[in-house]
Parts: sequence; structure tokens; C-alpha cells
Amino acid sequence: MTGFRLLTRLTVRWVALDGEGIEHLTLEKNGARITATGVVAGRAEGKPFGAWYRLALDSHWQIRQLSVHLTDSRWLIATSRRPGKWLDGDGRRLAEFDGCLDVDLACTPFTNTLPVRRLDWQPGGARDLDMLYVDFPALELRREHQRYTCLEPGRFRYEGLASGFTSEIVFDADGLVSDYPSLFKRLL
Repeated sequence: MTGFRLLTRLTVRWVALDGEGIEHLTLEKNGARITATGVVAGRAEGKPFGAWYRLALDSHWQIRQLSVHLTDSRWLIATSRRPGKWLDGDGRRLAEFDGCLDVDLACTPFTNTLPVRRLDWQPGGARDLDMLYVDFPALELRREHQRYTCLEPGRFRYEGLASGFTSEIVFDADGLVSDYPSLFKRLL
């Protein structure tokens, strides 16, 4: 079983390995709620962007709300009152994302932490997951199929099942990405 340290409060930074981005994240647990707040400056699809995001999670690492705000005044809010059921910022149901328990924000390695911390893993175990994927800088939502395989405690193979992208991601004792080859490197 993959065991991670109990969370209190952490601040981390990642740099994009293409030299075009940096992120500052604060992660904290307050009672039964976990909050991840990040600021990202980067480039995607050849366009520079700045973003602020906040993810509200329960104590089991299940996402309850996601808020993303870009510096060009666009924003996105999605809420999950029941696991795998989503509402937009105006309370309208997003039925096309039924069954998506986790989110994947394309601009950050943090969202890889969600399934890694939420699920019980054994070395060699693999899980296929449907993600609520947020594209940057377009802020468009789509369903994405991904596979995580636990290679050993703290090391997972990630596969984008539609894109064919594969990488081995290394997580620290807190379940946060320390090395995501070709994409992100942890600074602190």
C-alpha cells in the first residue's frame, strides 16, 4: 500500500521544463477540508497565460469544487456535491462529466496527486480513470481517459489513453510530484 505523510500545510513550487512556466502552490488541511491554492504563469499552445486556481477537497482527497481564474478575466467554476456529478458555476448539471471523480488542470502537476492520494495502491496495480480535464489557456472542459500504474511506492506510470502520452512520475512522501520528466520539476 502506498502510504503518505499526514497533511498539515505545505508550500511547493514547480518549474516547467520547457522554461516557459512556474507555479507556486499552498496546500493545507483544516479539519475535514483540504484546500490547494496555486498561481501559475506559463505558456500553452504558444500563448502566454497567468492563472490562479483553488481546489476544495474533502479529507479523502475527493474534489468538491474547482475554481480557475485567468489574468485576462476569464474564469471557470465547477462543483461536485456528489462524487462524479458536476455542476457549472451557475448550478447547471454537467452530465457529460458524470463519473469523473478527479480533475486534471493541464497547467499543473498538482492534480496528479489527487488519484494517487485518493486511491489505495499496491505495486503493479493499475487504474483507468475518467478525468474532468481543463485545457489551458482556452479554459475548455473535456473528458479525458487516463491510466495510473503504481510501479513502486512513490513512483507511477501515467498514460493519457487517447493521446498516447506516457511518463513515469515520482512523488514525495506527501504525495506531491517531485519529478515529472519532460514536463515539470519541483523547486521546493
